[in-house]
Amino acid sequence: GEGVINLERKVDLGPFKHTVDDALPLRKASLSVFATCLEKCPASLDIPAFMPVLAKAMADVEDVQLQTHQIVITMCSRHPM
Repeated sequence: GEGVINLERKVDLGPFKHTVDDALPLRKASLSVFATCLEKCPASLDIPAFMPVLAKAMADVEDVQLQTHQIVITMCSRHPM
């Protein structure tokens, strides 16, 4: 899409190549920030606006999926819609 930067790179390790996702720590950190805000100051969040982000995160790598599942569980238990 427009404005998307590819932060994946291939690393040549001799007989095979390994893909490194340089954006993974950033995606995990952003979910951590949202989870903290959800816990500490939920009234300041526009939760419906964040739902597409969570939907996309559910299709991400396993670490991000686990973090997203925890956020969804928290939202369901503390902030039912």
